[in-house]
Amino acid sequence: MSVPLYPNSGQILRRLRQEEISALYHFTSIENLRLIREIGALCSKFVLETAHSWPCPEPGGNNLSHSLDSIRGNLDKVSVSFSPYMPMVYHKKRSSHLCFFILKVEVATHPGVLFTDRNAASTQGQRRAAGLSGLDLVDFRAFRSHRPWDRAGWIEPVQAEVLIPGKVSLGDVREVVFARDASLQEGERVGGCILFTRHTG
Repeated sequence: MSVPLYPNSGQILRRLRQEEISALYHFTSIENLRLIREIGALCSKFVLETAHSWPCPEPGGNNLSHSLDSIRGNLDKVSVSFSPYMPMVYHKKRSSHLCFFILKVEVATHPGVLFTDRNAASTQGQRRAAGLSGLDLVDFRAFRSHRPWDRAGWIEPVQAEVLIPGKVSLGDVREVVFARDASLQEGERVGGCILFTRHTG
């Protein structure tokens, strides 16, 4: 069954095209692939709790970030990014096998989707809104640059998020890619029948 869209979904998609956003990204540990395959979706913490599947094999974040997600109202949202190139991924992939679910950009037009101007669990004045008002909060210039020394101009804005209520069906996934060849090999072992593609970026 198709998901209903925002009334102004066409305007949202046009704005994303103008900002050179052609896909969205969700990263996770490969240890979670089997559960994702079994459920058939990327799920929020709330959905996983309801299904008695939380914590998942390797939850993202830590106790502090999970607490902040609860305070910020993020527990029923799937966190998605505008880019795979984020500070969090850079550090995390050194200690964990990661994969990226590359999503159709149309998931940004689903009802209840919110856009944030930085990490959705941030304690530093994070802002969020729905629709075009939410997209206006995002500094898309940050995604077209790479300035890891610039906290205010790159590190913070590049962590802007798309928060999708409930879950994202695997039907909205274009492909799954990996940060390293070793992660791909482990992913094939752990994830079973999910289609894998090597990361080429």
